[in-house]
Amino acid sequence: MKKDRKRNIELMSVDFHQFLLKEQKANSVELAEEFGLSLQHIRTLRKKMKR
Repeated sequence: MKKDRKRNIELMSVDFHQFLLKEQKANSVELAEEFGLSLQHIRTLRKKMKR
């Protein structure tokens, strides 16, 4: 439960507009470095954005 809450807080700090713009051209590693997130967080964001 705490793990999910921490993940949500970290994801909430991402500028989603910037993520959408950069997600089209950058790979997961580049996005993780750019936004200061783990690769798992990037995968989660991509899944949520496709819904």
